[in-house]
Amino acid sequence: QEYLTGVVAAEMPAYFEPEALKAQAVAARTYAMYCADTGRHSDAQVCTDYSCCQAWISREDMESKDKNLDHSVQSPEGYKAPAKKIRHLFLTGFMGTGKTSVARELEKLTGMPVMEMDAELARREGRSIPDIFAAEGEAYFRQIETQLLQDIAREETAMIVSCGGGAVLAEKNPRLMKSCGKVVLLTARPETIYARVGGDEGRPNLKGRKSPKDIEALMAQREPKYKAAADVVVETDRKDIKAIAREILAVCSE
Repeated sequence: QEYLTGVVAAEMPAYFEPEALKAQAVAARTYAMYCADTGRHSDAQVCTDYSCCQAWISREDMESKDKNLDHSVQSPEGYKAPAKKIRHLFLTGFMGTGKTSVARELEKLTGMPVMEMDAELARREGRSIPDIFAAEGEAYFRQIETQLLQDIAREETAMIVSCGGGAVLAEKNPRLMKSCGKVVLLTARPETIYARVGGDEGRPNLKGRKSPKDIEALMAQREPKYKAAADVVVETDRKDIKAIAREILAVCSE
């Protein structure tokens, strides 16, 4: 059996004897770690998606066959994590920080296509973002947002990805982004954001928040996750779009 990582393993035995079972457990972990590295899964433990990882047995089977197996193995012998391949550039940040405009300028400068996550989700769902929130709720929206990021992680064509304002809130999302690209956080002061998007009725999370102070409160809730996810932070206050795009390319090339 050849690992997806290219490491050749010994032929798997036909019966679940303790030693054979342990070997299969290592193989399963290797497959699972490969999937984590390539964005298929966010968890580098034994994978339960057999069709994807080709794991031969489940964790429950392992435990029932041999109670002494070491389930703490994280890096099986023979597995080497691949070098990080930077393909995509993810623009994150609060609404109104200029992600869409900066993405378009980066497209001009690099020739890389742009993926607008909110626009793509609206296209897939056949309805607007406010309609999705109203009909399904935020939890559903965050679920399909993660599914889209999983698709992007598998995409080999390098893209500029303009993320929705809450794309980094789910714990697995930043891991997906970092597995296949660099995460750039765009920031702006609450007053700047209010001036840019305060009157936009198409922003569900601005409903009932009609002042810089309201926006600042919501920003404060999200700021820790924004910063934890970011590889690079770029301020956008009092800067034109071209300057911001050039600054991003400069810091990402260092």
